[in-house]
Order: sequence, then C-alpha cells, then structure tokens
Amino acid sequence: MCGRFFWKKKKCKEVKEELNISDFSEEASLDGDINPGESPLILISDNKKNIKAINMFWGFPSQDKKLIINARTESVLDKNLFYDGIRKQRCIIPALSFYEWDKDKIKVTFSEKNNKILYLAGFYLIKNNNSYFVILTTKANNSVINTHHRMPLFFEAKKVKEWINGNNIEEYLSLQMPELISSQSYKQLSFW
Repeated sequence: MCGRFFWKKKKCKEVKEELNISDFSEEASLDGDINPGESPLILISDNKKNIKAINMFWGFPSQDKKLIINARTESVLDKNLFYDGIRKQRCIIPALSFYEWDKDKIKVTFSEKNNKILYLAGFYLIKNNNSYFVILTTKANNSVINTHHRMPLFFEAKKVKEWINGNNIEEYLSLQMPELISSQSYKQLSFW
C-alpha cells in the first residue's frame, strides 16, 4: 500500500533535468507530506510522446464515496475500473519517500540511498472533466516486508518515458523492486 508520500519543491529542478521536461515548476508543486485527496504534480504524456507535468487529484472516486488510492499490479489488468487508465493513461508520481505504519503504529519512512527520486508508477482517469490518479503497488521486497506487505511500483528516471508511452506494460508490472533504506519516526498516538 502507499497511503502517503513525501516531496520537496527544491527537487523539481532535478526532475526537469533528469527527464528533460520544461514545466515541472516549484510554484505548482506541493511541498512536504502528500496525502490522498491532494493534487500533487504528476507526469503524463502530452500526446506527442513527450512528458508534461500537471496537478492531479490523488484517488479515484468510488460508489461508496471512499477514495481508491492504489491498484495492485497483480490484478490491475483485470479490473473494469482500471481498464482504460492502465492501458492508455499511465503516469509517474515523483516522490522522495513513502510511509507505512508498522504493527505498533510507528511510522516508517522508505527512500532510495542518497535521496534519489522515486518515480512511482500510476495511471489516471478523466471523469466529468476532472482527472484522478492512483499509485500501483506490488508485493513488498525484503526491505519493506517487516513493516507492510505492499509497496509502490517505481522506476529509475530512464524508464519513466517508456512507462508513460510504452505498449508492453506487463513486463513493468512484474518487476522486482530494489532495496530501500528505512527509518522509524514518531509513534502515532490514539486518543479514541
């Protein structure tokens, strides 16, 4: 699962340079913890096979009024709700880290070494002139499994354009994720 991720505006310049895009601006970017229901900058195709950045709402609306924020790599191709998005409207969500909470409700942060950008895989849908995205999750690897059984699917910068514009998505859905580093944060307090 991926229910929160972290981003710093000052990393926008690095995204622009790594991916050779012009419009990933600090002014449009959220800063800090990004939660479902917010609209961070994400990367999509501009229909000419180039990458552009736009703000998009995190979470698909559902019939029971809960947001669907993730999709599983193992079943995404079989779900009607995800049919068009995963095939034709893939996106990338830049992040510096993501969070999970362990069984003791301690927040654990996962990131790449040297603060490298995680390019999280996702897809989006357009409904009633609004755009919504979800993040793809896969089975957790050894660096995450002791905290949570799921983790985001993510790529190196060189795979971003292929993910967004490519046709053979099955190979990406079965990729093994590299090991991440983790650190524990504060304990979540419950007053209820």
